[in-house]
Amino acid sequence: MLKCVHCNVISIVTSEPEDKEDYEKWKSRGFVIDEIKEIERFISENGVIREIYGEVVPNKVDDESFWSRFFYRMFKLNQVEEARALLVKRR
Repeated sequence: MLKCVHCNVISIVTSEPEDKEDYEKWKSRGFVIDEIKEIERFISENGVIREIYGEVVPNKVDDESFWSRFFYRMFKLNQVEEARALLVKRR
């Protein structure tokens, strides 16, 4: 299971998102890597993310691309979770 998560995260951070137009809109709304305080927390508290970061940056992807793709994916997952919660609430 952990290997699956590991491979999934590597795929997310090393390739362009499929919904490139939405990704670019999201980035243009103010994603600035230097202002993301969660990065230090992810690196220090999450061994899987720390390992993947060390594995792919800078050999496969640059630092900014890694984090922008990672946080964009988190943003999209939050959108899905919020939509699911609304559906459950309506029932």
